[in-house]
Amino acid sequence: MLRPRAADAEPPLEEPAPQPRVPAIWIVVAVALLALIAGVSLVFGQRVSPVGTAGPTGAPVRVIDVGDGPNDIAISRLTDRALVTSATGREISVIDTATESVVQVIRLDRYISNVAVTSDGATAYVTNPASDAVLVIDVGAGTVRQTITVGDMPSDILLTDEDRRAWLTNRTSGTVTVIDAERNIVEATIKVGDQPAGLAISAEGREIYVANGGDNSVSIIDVRSRKVTKTVPTGGGGPVDVLLSPKGVYYYLANVKAGTVSVLERESNRLVATVELGGEPLRLASDGELVYATNGKANAVAVISADG
Repeated sequence: MLRPRAADAEPPLEEPAPQPRVPAIWIVVAVALLALIAGVSLVFGQRVSPVGTAGPTGAPVRVIDVGDGPNDIAISRLTDRALVTSATGREISVIDTATESVVQVIRLDRYISNVAVTSDGATAYVTNPASDAVLVIDVGAGTVRQTITVGDMPSDILLTDEDRRAWLTNRTSGTVTVIDAERNIVEATIKVGDQPAGLAISAEGREIYVANGGDNSVSIIDVRSRKVTKTVPTGGGGPVDVLLSPKGVYYYLANVKAGTVSVLERESNRLVATVELGGEPLRLASDGELVYATNGKANAVAVISADG
């Protein structure tokens, strides 16, 4: 349920360490979302639809077993492949989305976090927090092609500019690293807020939005100049992910500490509403009409109307 919420200050965030989870993924409506534990339910507003039953906007259609502690998922835009990182299992599961089955497992000797994959599915960029690095992986060969040193404790990562650039957050150093993905070298390091986590790019490709969990803010970066043009206080308790609405009118923040999703108007950067979820909202996704929020402690996926 959406309701207005006044901005308020919150203490710095300490994001919970990844916990072992039952290795499963729910494919929900038109988007693939990570399940946080078996027996997950879908939450639609104030109602809960148990797994296997129809809900107002859809229900899970299949469970796919992957490695222990599934952490992030990336879908190749031009192929039928999805990649899932397993933090506990230290591996990447490659899923054929047409057959809904795991067709390859890339085993690594280190802890991994988030993943981005090129449009053709050939190359994956995976953050490796323990080594302050990004692993460049040849998906077909299942091998690490290169290791790129970045900032302290790299977290979320995305590819832009037709896969020619990779942007990632470094939580401990409070920076965003820009990688030239054609040469696999660091191109720029941008200072943002405290404990940056999730990041997203605007539909027109001009701005990067960064959720800063430590100081409850969003840093807005101009892609061309590589400079922070605005820092927006959000009032949310520990934002760890950010998502722009399908039409680009609003942006959403998953606040892990407050158990909420904040909705801000993009033009004014004004907080217009708060979705009270409880639990630990961790990741956001959209199918173009609805916004989905994974909710850790509630073992649920919240489905939110995406106006604008």
